[in-house]
Amino acid sequence: MKLSFSIHYHTFPGQQPKVTGSVSALGMFENDKAPLMQLVDLQIGLWKLELEIPENIEFSYRYTIKDDNFSAYLDEWGADRIFEPAATGIESFLLMDKWRATSNPEYALFSSAFLNAILKPASQK
Repeated sequence: MKLSFSIHYHTFPGQQPKVTGSVSALGMFENDKAPLMQLVDLQIGLWKLELEIPENIEFSYRYTIKDDNFSAYLDEWGADRIFEPAATGIESFLLMDKWRATSNPEYALFSSAFLNAILKPASQK
């Protein structure tokens, strides 16, 4: 089965997105083994990765930025993404995702400060 990952992310020189996940083709969540994405459109920051995996395998994945300037990785915020293929015989999928930044206000209420303290149900305090 052919998978095409696509994400918009504006990088700085020395940075390159990777897709890491729970299958060997995605490095088994080891950032150093995850495949690098290729820049498709500099102006809009469009990155893509195409790869083949065995058919009908469910897996989880996430995006990370390899930053050679600081010899570090910047992981996106939030839970892993889940890919669940239907048993329909479809041979290729396009996964178009959006980078989940920690600074995005949509995610503030899901931070550990809110979930484990401020919004924690009284029965769990």
